[in-house]
Formats: sequence, C-alpha cells, structure tokens
Amino acid sequence: MLTILACHIKPKRLILNFSLKLELNHMKELAWQLAELGRYFYKRGWALGTSGNFSAVVQLDPIHLIISQSSIDKGELSSEHMLLIDESLKVIGEKVAKPSDESLLHIEIVRSCGAKVVLHT
Repeated sequence: MLTILACHIKPKRLILNFSLKLELNHMKELAWQLAELGRYFYKRGWALGTSGNFSAVVQLDPIHLIISQSSIDKGELSSEHMLLIDESLKVIGEKVAKPSDESLLHIEIVRSCGAKVVLHT
C-alpha cells in the first residue's frame, strides 16, 4: 500500500491537506482513486481545466502505468478517463483514447527515480 500526501506550502509552514491510500494491485480501484485525486486537485485550484496528469505504477518490469487520458477536464475526471499504458506509450486493453501528451515524462520519472505515483500539475 502506498500513501500519497498532497500538500501546499504557506509561508514558513507546510500544511498537509489530503491523504489517499492506493492499493497498487487493484487497477479499477487505483483508477478510481487517481480520478478522485484529480478532482480534488481541481477543486483546490492545483490542476486547472485539462492541464496536469496523474499516473500510478501497476507493474515495473516492464513498466505499465495507469494514466489520465489527454484533454479531460480534471474537475470531471472519472475512472473511465484512466488508461493502462506500457513503456512504449501504447494503450493496453480495449479503450480507444489518447494517453496524456506527458506520458513519456511519467515513464521517465518512474524509470529514473523509482516513483510509484506521478502527479503532474
């Protein structure tokens, strides 16, 4: 289990506002939780409109991510807007949608830093 803490900084102090637990072995639940996180970021003003993307590692070797699809308003993000992609950015499964334009950035962060979740706003 992985806990994500989303936070914002006020002068001279750090305020933790949100904790989301991700169970990395349940892809549907993971997609739902990433969508929930995206809507939360939108509500807080941390992700505006279609900007930003959210992903989580499902598998490391080879890399598979669940990632938000391109051009979706973060205030309306749902689990149906999440795609499973491989490290060559191909969508795995039956969904016909375009992954985020920043998918390669997410893959490289996972590859180089070992991140399990990437929240790009």
